[in-house]
Amino acid sequence: MYIIGATPLPFLVIGTLCAILLFIIQPLNFRYLLLIVLVILGFIFASLRGSMMGMICSYEGRQVAAEGIVVSTPNDSDFLVSVDRLFYRGTDTGYSGKLLVRTYDTRKCMEGNRVRVEGVVTLPADEGYMSYLKGIGSWAVLLSSSKSTVVLEERASPVRFFASRTAAWIRDAIDNSFSTDEGPVIKGLILGGKESGKDIREKFARVGISHLLAVSGLHVGIIAGTLAWAMEKTYISPTAKFLSVSGFLAFFCFVTGLSPSVIRASIMAAVVLYSAVVVRKQDALTSLAFTALIVYLANPFIVYNLSFQLSFLSCLGIILFYPGLRKLTRYAGAYVSSAVSVTLSAQVLLVPVLINSFQSVVPVSVITNLAAVPLASVLLVSSLLFLVLNALSIPLYMIPAGISVIIIRMMNLLIDTVEKIPYGTIQIRAISGWMFWGYYGLISAALIYSNLYKGFHNDRGTLYPEISKEGNHDTG
Repeated sequence: MYIIGATPLPFLVIGTLCAILLFIIQPLNFRYLLLIVLVILGFIFASLRGSMMGMICSYEGRQVAAEGIVVSTPNDSDFLVSVDRLFYRGTDTGYSGKLLVRTYDTRKCMEGNRVRVEGVVTLPADEGYMSYLKGIGSWAVLLSSSKSTVVLEERASPVRFFASRTAAWIRDAIDNSFSTDEGPVIKGLILGGKESGKDIREKFARVGISHLLAVSGLHVGIIAGTLAWAMEKTYISPTAKFLSVSGFLAFFCFVTGLSPSVIRASIMAAVVLYSAVVVRKQDALTSLAFTALIVYLANPFIVYNLSFQLSFLSCLGIILFYPGLRKLTRYAGAYVSSAVSVTLSAQVLLVPVLINSFQSVVPVSVITNLAAVPLASVLLVSSLLFLVLNALSIPLYMIPAGISVIIIRMMNLLIDTVEKIPYGTIQIRAISGWMFWGYYGLISAALIYSNLYKGFHNDRGTLYPEISKEGNHDTG
């Protein structure tokens, strides 16, 4: 996989060329130039940290002892440690960085606790799992046991603790009210795809709707929109509304395990809400770039994370290509035109990554999403209403629970029907590096040409709001 496996050097070269090109094309548009320069600096930072990450690989197969702070517990068998001291044969190696520890018992390891762990450093042979490790900043796994884990200091974060308790309550509430057929789907929809189980994820992926189980823009948008709508009925000031919704979204990020797609969507939602507070026009492209920059500077290795890649590229594709596709399909009716345009525009930049990650493409995804997205939206609302009423011990929670069951059965029927369509899923071998980067090169060239010579107009003007027909530049 060429995004995941790439070193910082190609990005530095490409970033520098893009910066020069953008400066030549739009010398007054400093926002994009500044963002690119900051991203280049970020890759330099990642390169420097990468040398430190490479150090841990030199201890493969050796017994070491690590001390640090527990950052997260991705599942019941693993926990991620921010290591500040690594000992080999009693000597401090000078290593500092993140390390995934596998103990198969994480009850001692609350987020925020300082621990000492002894174990053997291993490097996974599976490329996909190695990419996952890189995405969380760890290039190795420390195989240990619960007996080899010692809590040196208990200082668990109250936010993380309460978030983990909230997630556990959500799981229990769903398990106690739904069958094993419906419960995993709802847990995946609210807490993320890993909660739904491998079989359900693969079932959704075969028809191109696995994104519904990856908590992202759709889910965050519904939650933020519902909260904002509820606050419209009160006398809360716009600033208080912004702080309240943003605070809830931040907590929701912790509940879902700080998924990159949730973080990206939450930051973008906060940017949109903030633009309403300061009464300024919100530019989607700049908001996405700003969001990616914040996430990236917090963790430069996030570029290795497949969830971040898919979330960022799909959102960027919608911003860039939706207006043009909406024009082409405008005669199909408002709903069909919008749904088809969103689905296709989201796929444009994903194709190479999907091929190299899953060795397949799903042509029927356009058909499936027309029905599945609205069903999933209603399912999310009914499931959230079920949780709220359940938490308040109001017996009416069985009504939204019943609605959720009906919708899940409709979605299963849809999936079973679409799966019977011939060539709904096409298996494709991974493409070469030249084809991978060549594809994005052609897309970039087409966008530059369109911006320079055609304008790529949407219903109100150009695709990029800051560039008007007259050539004036709005740098605010």
